Amino acid sequence: KENKGDDKEDLVDGTKNVVESADVCEYQCSIRSDCIGYTWASADGDYKNTCWLKNDLSDKREVAGHTAGVKKCEKENEGDDKEDKDEDEDEIEVCGFEKQEGVAYWNGDLVDGTKNLVESAAVCEDSVR
Repeated sequence: KENKGDDKEDLVDGTKNVVESADVCEYQCSIRSDCIGYTWASADGDYKNTCWLKNDLSDKREVAGHTAGVKKCEKENEGDDKEDKDEDEDEIEVCGFEKQEGVAYWNGDLVDGTKNLVESAAVCEDSVR
């Protein structure tokens, strides 16, 4: 089921999003404006290698075999390296992630991490372009 609203439930069924690494999961989150973080489960079992993209991070839990990432963004002026700075310069948002080992976020899923089976990270990456 897909939910594109602002409520704090799955926007995309994350059980369909199986990826090889936390880095691939982080990349998927980085290209979505509605994603503020992710949880990747590396542990064996039903949720192995599942990537859960998040729009809510209020339910943080310590969970072995999981990696979470929280998007951190800063505004920068496009002309920061120029001598003459124009006050009307456009600001751009630059985002990175704070990776947290042994952490999972239990709510706000944009993608259900167990239902997107693909052959490789490259195939997964191509599917989100």
